[in-house]
Amino acid sequence: MYRLVALSFLELGMAVVIVGYRTYPDADVTGQVDDLEQAMAMLYHTCPHLFPNQSKIGDDDDDDGRRRDSYWMGNCLMGHSSGAHIALLLLVERVRYRIRIQNNTNHSQRWKSVIPFEFDSFVGLSGPYGISHHFDYEAGRGVEEISPLKPACGSSRQNFHAHSPAIQLVQLQSKCCDSMVGSSFEHLLQ
Repeated sequence: MYRLVALSFLELGMAVVIVGYRTYPDADVTGQVDDLEQAMAMLYHTCPHLFPNQSKIGDDDDDDGRRRDSYWMGNCLMGHSSGAHIALLLLVERVRYRIRIQNNTNHSQRWKSVIPFEFDSFVGLSGPYGISHHFDYEAGRGVEEISPLKPACGSSRQNFHAHSPAIQLVQLQSKCCDSMVGSSFEHLLQ
């Protein structure tokens, strides 16, 4: 299915990478985010030609350091359904990591190998960004016990909140300066 979507982007001269990740029961949400992070890091290291050369800041860049080259459109992270959920969780973790570094607090071992490039945009298609809300939706349809959502996200409201990117962003914003979270996501909202 995603190969068909990729064709339109390829026809426009864009590079497209379709990344898979383990699904429940092989991995819970945290493992799925780790899979995506590892795939992005591997892509960066094995296909550096797909990314702008970060060391060439100067005449080829706008005032904000972004490349002006007509062929460069930036790095866009896209996901559909649970893939959109996982992708946005990855971005939330990256913002959380940046905040920890800016505040000089300890950061988790898990995020020491952060992806060495930035995303310029995010497109989430039909993603469940509030897991409690989506669980209630599934319960209303009578499928909450057969859906992998509940066990993959931790089987409790507390864990659902921990794996809900919308809730995590609100919590990040309330815990620290609004401008810090805003600046971390600013380039994604343009």
